[in-house]
Amino acid sequence: MQQTVYAETMGGLMAERVIRREEYSMQSRHIHGTYEAYFLLEGERYFFIGRETYRIHAGTVVLIKREQIHKTSMADKAYHDRILLQIEGEWMDSYLKAHGMPEMEECFSYLGGAMVPSDKEWDRLLEMLNRLREEMEGKQKWCELLIRQKMAEILVVLYRSKQQADMEIIRTQLKAEGWKYRKVSEIAAYLTEHCETGESLEEIAKRFYISKSYLTRIFREITGLTVREYVNAGRVRRAKNYLKNSKRSITEIADLTGFDSITYFERVFKRYADVSPLKYRNGERE
Repeated sequence: MQQTVYAETMGGLMAERVIRREEYSMQSRHIHGTYEAYFLLEGERYFFIGRETYRIHAGTVVLIKREQIHKTSMADKAYHDRILLQIEGEWMDSYLKAHGMPEMEECFSYLGGAMVPSDKEWDRLLEMLNRLREEMEGKQKWCELLIRQKMAEILVVLYRSKQQADMEIIRTQLKAEGWKYRKVSEIAAYLTEHCETGESLEEIAKRFYISKSYLTRIFREITGLTVREYVNAGRVRRAKNYLKNSKRSITEIADLTGFDSITYFERVFKRYADVSPLKYRNGERE
């Protein structure tokens, strides 16, 4: 059973609070062009981000950069209560820049991952999230300005929280225990760095001393993606960087990122980016 307490959209922000009492696990690939902030109010969850799996508890905040692979799944019990924010970077960047703050990409690169604020900071975050929801529901004059302000305040509290605590120790403590989580983390890290090599599933399984069938099962269970989908997502991220920051031809970029043909590259790119490589390049440069 799922209870949606609220779901509001205003400008470049979506805010949603959901309570789930039955088992829930993301099944499909979860990669999107917005930044995500996840606040766990009650319960425990497994959370895979990029290449690490965390076991998070109430009072944990998870920050996910845009186009970062992630998946949440059940820990011991199904029940959990969470607030989720989806934020469009361009919508916040002008406000942050005007107030001397780093833009969203820099903020989330610094804050990204799981973090546990102090009790005082957590209470303050909940208060600001409530004010955010009230403004989004009320839709009064100039509410979008106040919503951006509250979102910036949330980022400030999280910045200060990270500066005052050793988040690397906290993240180490939050990392999911168990052989399969460590193994998937190792494999994901390797695939992220070597996504263009085109190794077969058999070669990857052999490299990590496990069977092909076991690799297939645990990788999909923890990341929500097949090995091929994970590799292709990494290739598309690299291709986007080439398209934005170089004058290389699309054929050359397809070859550099490990695609066998320009046709396959364009098909995969469009699946993950929703536009063709050429349109992505032209749109970004405009």
